[in-house]
Amino acid sequence: MKRNQQLPPGWTNDRVKKVIEFYDNQTEAEAIAEAEDVFGKDGYAVMEIPRNLVDKVRDMIAKARKAQLAKAT
Repeated sequence: MKRNQQLPPGWTNDRVKKVIEFYDNQTEAEAIAEAEDVFGKDGYAVMEIPRNLVDKVRDMIAKARKAQLAKAT
């Protein structure tokens, strides 16, 4: 049975293929450098949390962002 998949707005099958090709051909050193660049941003941390807590953490982040926005205005 074939599933009908929908792409995000602005994405095409060609773009998906290019992204897959990019990551399939990326060296380990390039992958590490990319990860360090993304995860090394100031003010952010990456951590493991139990799946059952993901929704609670997302809610906490949303509340914190809302409070920051209210404080900035």
